Amino acid sequence: MAAVDGPDQPAEDRTPSPWTDERFLLLLDTLPYPAFVIATGSQAVYYNTQFVAFVGFRPGSRPADRTVLHHPDDHGVLEAARDVGVASDSEYVVEARLRRYDGAFRWHRIHNKPLFRDGSRIAYLGTAVDVDDSRTLNDHLERRVLERTAELQAANVRLTTEEVRYRDLYNRTPIALHSSDKNGNLVDVNDTWLEMLGFERHAVIGRSPSVFMTEASAQIFHTRAWPEMLASAGMVRAVDYQFVTAAGRVLDGRLAARGVFDENGRLIRTWCTIADITAEKQAEAALRQAQRLDAIGQLTAGIAHDFNNLLTAILGNLELAARPGPQNEERRLRLIAGARTAAERGAALTGQLLAFSRQQRIVAEPLDVNRVVENMRPLLTGSVGAEFELTLHIGQDVPKALADATQLELAVLNLVINARDAMGTGGRITIATRLATAGAPARPEEPEPGDYVTVAVGDDGPGISESVRDRMFEPFFTTKAVGRGSGLGLAQVLGIVKQLGGGLQVCAYPGRGTTVSMFLPLAGDVGTLGVVLADRTVAALPARRWRILLVDDDRDVRAATVLMLREAGHTVTEVESGAAALDACARSDGRFDLLLTDVAMPLMNGLELAAQVRAGYPGIPVLFMTGYSDERLFASDTPEMVLPKPFRTQDLEAFVARALSPLAVARPNEVASEGVCPR
Repeated sequence: MAAVDGPDQPAEDRTPSPWTDERFLLLLDTLPYPAFVIATGSQAVYYNTQFVAFVGFRPGSRPADRTVLHHPDDHGVLEAARDVGVASDSEYVVEARLRRYDGAFRWHRIHNKPLFRDGSRIAYLGTAVDVDDSRTLNDHLERRVLERTAELQAANVRLTTEEVRYRDLYNRTPIALHSSDKNGNLVDVNDTWLEMLGFERHAVIGRSPSVFMTEASAQIFHTRAWPEMLASAGMVRAVDYQFVTAAGRVLDGRLAARGVFDENGRLIRTWCTIADITAEKQAEAALRQAQRLDAIGQLTAGIAHDFNNLLTAILGNLELAARPGPQNEERRLRLIAGARTAAERGAALTGQLLAFSRQQRIVAEPLDVNRVVENMRPLLTGSVGAEFELTLHIGQDVPKALADATQLELAVLNLVINARDAMGTGGRITIATRLATAGAPARPEEPEPGDYVTVAVGDDGPGISESVRDRMFEPFFTTKAVGRGSGLGLAQVLGIVKQLGGGLQVCAYPGRGTTVSMFLPLAGDVGTLGVVLADRTVAALPARRWRILLVDDDRDVRAATVLMLREAGHTVTEVESGAAALDACARSDGRFDLLLTDVAMPLMNGLELAAQVRAGYPGIPVLFMTGYSDERLFASDTPEMVLPKPFRTQDLEAFVARALSPLAVARPNEVASEGVCPR
């Protein structure tokens, strides 16, 4: 606060000064930042409550009492700005460091504006807004918001009566101000309030501030903010709302309010400010969008890296195997096996990605989780090694859970391997099952409230830090050495349990180990999930040839599938689209025993094709094959089978056998007359 020099107030002037006006002082105390009044003669006559709270005490009135609050390096800047302003009786703004109650200096924008009476300056009104963070972070959007809330312009008119002086100060303040009565209705608004929202004064007085808010904000005002104000006991409360201007524009505003209460604790009136924080909200939204794009970029880069490695192995092995000239048959088979192994790794990677994105088709069934875990004991023991102690705690009376057995085994194995790698040279791994009740989730990966069967995998390793805890479910994030992990294990486990309707809970403390618990829904909750219940019964088929209509828009996939089916002895008609399939049926005199179709195809997808074929012949078996499918396309009670891509010959034969098993049992020696495509 720069000192102000000037003559003392004439003795004959008995007009009350603004700082003797209780309403003026109440207005200053309502401000969310330090404010002060320096009278002529450089004497401080008032410090508001925010000023006292910041410096930790109420300074004296002398200039020296204020000088000690400034950083020594800023004295020259303050004095120069003061001299220019005082010499011309004009306002001046200066940025300087102000000492906080704990001794720390923080940058403030100090704005001094002269107050006049009868053409003579009688005092300076100053405000000090903390701009330390904006200077440090160079965040111009935040600076704009802070500066808008920092600029208090006092009245600069001839003050003739107490009401005129108060009204001029109130209306010239560049922050939206209003006051409400005990019922929450507006009794006064300043000019800035009217300018910001675009209304006339007569249209707002007597109405609730919620009238000028969006419906959602009005709900918050009535159900939460106003009841809290009634119980606030005079404390300043701030809530963010969305206001609607007279022109229909929606702006974000932060409403800070303080209530005035009588001796019985009943609300009399509220004093409020509204700051336009639209720019701040837009900046936050832009930051969130940038973070999402960054995550997508990291995911894309990770996928490209892993698949480039796999394609290098596949192309290299196949190129070597296809080189002309004599070569050892054992070497050729080894090269082909290397290409196949890389392709299978690619298939496993896409399965992990689909599980992470919750697009993997889960075949769920009521499972005895205790039995699944017990049966995995030999596999888990061999996976962790002799230097680790594996302990199972099987819960009593644990009901069946709804899960995919294969996916559950993969999830448990993933968690056990992670626990082993976390401990390094040895330790104890514990697997426990039980029936548990989940409360309200504290993190996104945790389950919704309810009863679940839990499988918990714990270790006594070093635990994890909070920074790793926040990122452990990100795809491709790993703390393991290069080549030791893809960073998809935990993301895959989360995708599996979330797709089933459960969740994960992590308990981890540095130096005390980590426990990851999978929450699986009870088998009785099957009706609420978008999963396909398993039907693992396959009737034995007699050795015979079947007529199969194959539909796939990918030529290479179609050619490979045709070869697999024909080598198995089947007769195959291949087409590239749903329309071509219907046309082939119309032109063919043959009878098809099975419709084998891709799901994701242009113009007409596999489900739409199957529906048209079944419209006339509902008994025809359908087998879908897909590398990616939207779960929303399949109802939870749909019995169709889905063959995941990529698949091998034995996978294709097994799924075809399963799809045709009811047909073969019904008529083992002939093709059913109804198994014909519509003509």
